[in-house]
Amino acid sequence: MQVSSLNCPNCGAPLQFENGQNRTLCLYCGSTIQAEPTAGASAVTFTLPEDVHQQLKQLVIDGRQAEAIELYRQRANVTQAEAAQTLRRLVTDLTRRTLVQQPLSNLGLALVFLIDSLGAVITLLGIMHENYWAMALGIGAIVIESLIFAAAIYARLLQQFGRVAPAVVRRFTRLGEVKLRGQSQPLPVVRLWLEVQPRQQATFQTESNIVAKPQTYAQLKSGLVIEVKYNGLGHVIPTAPMKILT
Repeated sequence: MQVSSLNCPNCGAPLQFENGQNRTLCLYCGSTIQAEPTAGASAVTFTLPEDVHQQLKQLVIDGRQAEAIELYRQRANVTQAEAAQTLRRLVTDLTRRTLVQQPLSNLGLALVFLIDSLGAVITLLGIMHENYWAMALGIGAIVIESLIFAAAIYARLLQQFGRVAPAVVRRFTRLGEVKLRGQSQPLPVVRLWLEVQPRQQATFQTESNIVAKPQTYAQLKSGLVIEVKYNGLGHVIPTAPMKILT
């Protein structure tokens, strides 16, 4: 499938158009973008009020696709088919965001270490030779890498050093799916509503998006108890691979 990229004319966020698609909804500002991706041209045709934009995303996250399509159709004054096409794009964006927020793999950690090391060496050489361009290049490489991998690094640290607790799956919904290199089948992207039960702390409710293996997804059900890692900020991530307790 061919994908073209543009930036949102309203907020500058990156947009992607699949082959044959000329309308999308910006995940960041709620603008509907009408575009000709092959020509590199785009224009804002409609911007959702912030409360409606958040309501729309919440409906998608909750798995209430039909309600989300109807809400968008009414607010954007488009056909049912156009609303469905636009909402599919929103679902795709949400699943991709979930993917980049998953814990960094060992290979990913090695890549981050390599980029940081190269950036540090270039910066050091720039300082030694008073070459400000080299200093800027080295520091820029480290900063850009940190921004790209920040969520995945944070998730890996939480996975590695977080406190262990059981959590009850109160409900779940399948947001979409992603195709990873080396996988023959797409993997489900799932949103979990969890009740975390730490041993020496009050029970609390939270939500978490995961990319699940098909066999893991097949085992999910309301009331299932799984093992999670959490920190003092209340951030939670299921252990990988997911460990089912009861």
